[in-house]
Amino acid sequence: MQLRLFQRSIGLLAVLSCNPAGGSAGRYAEVTFGKTVMTDITSGTFFSCGLKEDGSAVCWGINNAGQASPPPGAFSQISAGDNHACGLRSDGSAACWGADYAHQASPPSGAFSYIVAGDALTCGLRLDYSLICWGATFRFSPASVPEGPFRQITVGSVHACGIHSDDGTVECWGNSRGLGTLPPPEPFAAISAGGFRTCGMRHDSSVVCWGDSQGDPSLPVGALRQVSVGEDHTCYLGADGGVSCTGLGCKVGTSGTAEFSYPCTPAGVVFEKIAAGSSHTCGIASNGRIGCWAAGSCQNGACSPP
Repeated sequence: MQLRLFQRSIGLLAVLSCNPAGGSAGRYAEVTFGKTVMTDITSGTFFSCGLKEDGSAVCWGINNAGQASPPPGAFSQISAGDNHACGLRSDGSAACWGADYAHQASPPSGAFSYIVAGDALTCGLRLDYSLICWGATFRFSPASVPEGPFRQITVGSVHACGIHSDDGTVECWGNSRGLGTLPPPEPFAAISAGGFRTCGMRHDSSVVCWGDSQGDPSLPVGALRQVSVGEDHTCYLGADGGVSCTGLGCKVGTSGTAEFSYPCTPAGVVFEKIAAGSSHTCGIASNGRIGCWAAGSCQNGACSPP
């Protein structure tokens, strides 16, 4: 692995060119690091947002709807969707920004314990862990949502899932395209949805996914710390902090006489948390700085964290 440091107008960035012994540099994704220490990370469609140590939000990438322009003030949690994002204030109130054509960025009043933004839908858990959603509920069939209580929720393109507080089983609702609404009947520790796919982490740190295979039905073997599902790819954070990603855009190899290299798995970097977006992924490294990468070219500045 070679580490090259150089100065750019936005600050000091580190670009990792991974070339393990016996391997090819083209087989691993290049990771671009910013210099700002952050405590949380979330990724949407061609943009990402993070929370700085003082709780203020910063976003980068496409900003055609204002999704990369968070309001001032401190947040305790943040979530990026398709072209909007939402965050929770210290008093539990929700603030959203970006596209609001389906009222997905117009949260109801009151306090929340958790919030998650989807394509054109946002869902939140109240302090009693009951569920409320707003935005394009018409995309979901049925449009009604279960009452809960849930201890975690996640939203995909046209479906959502929640982990029941009592027994840890998962309930999903919405459009069954890709069968992303049919979870296995077992308890889970955490879940993540993106596109038409959902993955769940069992309590033994193994993972199972349902719905769209995103072109690659294989799953990693061994203990995991986190799974993050994006629009067309899924990334897995191992217990050692290493990341592996699979999906439609991840292609490395040959086809006849043609060679292609669109890697979406980084190497040689230890991460604490990851967030898969539409076609890019960002993560918090062990030093608190954000690193982002994508299969092929990264669009709209989504891989240029501050």
